[in-house]
Amino acid sequence: MGMVTGATTKFYDHIDKQTTNEIFFRFGNMVYQICFSGHYIQTEDLNTGMEEEYCFPQKGNDLIEAFLNARVNEAKNKSVREILAELPENELIVTN
Repeated sequence: MGMVTGATTKFYDHIDKQTTNEIFFRFGNMVYQICFSGHYIQTEDLNTGMEEEYCFPQKGNDLIEAFLNARVNEAKNKSVREILAELPENELIVTN
């Protein structure tokens, strides 16, 4: 599972709950939006305004792991799991 931080724990606690709509966080110049029910990660580069959407066919725990393993940062060199390991829990926003 890798390093588990407050943000990682919060992600696991909320990602697949019926009451969770989306999870948001900012890392560097990027904003990330993850939606379990929609099977996607959307990113926005705050410098350029460019948005990208990544769709995933997996379901259940396989989808959660696909999200965490996705390298969707600007340089495509860091996984969501690695990003969450660097974030404090309060920087992860869960919407209902």
